[in-house]
Amino acid sequence: MLDSSDAAIFALDRDLRVTAFNRAHAQMMKSLYGTETFVGVGLFEQVRGSAEDAARMRAHLGRVLDGEAVLEEALCGA
Repeated sequence: MLDSSDAAIFALDRDLRVTAFNRAHAQMMKSLYGTETFVGVGLFEQVRGSAEDAARMRAHLGRVLDGEAVLEEALCGA
């Protein structure tokens, strides 16, 4: 079902470990960060970017995990 979408989709647990992802997300991570995506690995272990990018992502993820809908579109990566 996840792979039927062209959008990059991934799911995280409360510890920010990847629990599911689709091909589009895996391809995006490979092209932006040059990294493979694996279930069970922490998101920030797979994402390489600036400290500013990481701080913004952590803040947004915290809001999402608290139940808030958050939408941000940004170009980031290596």
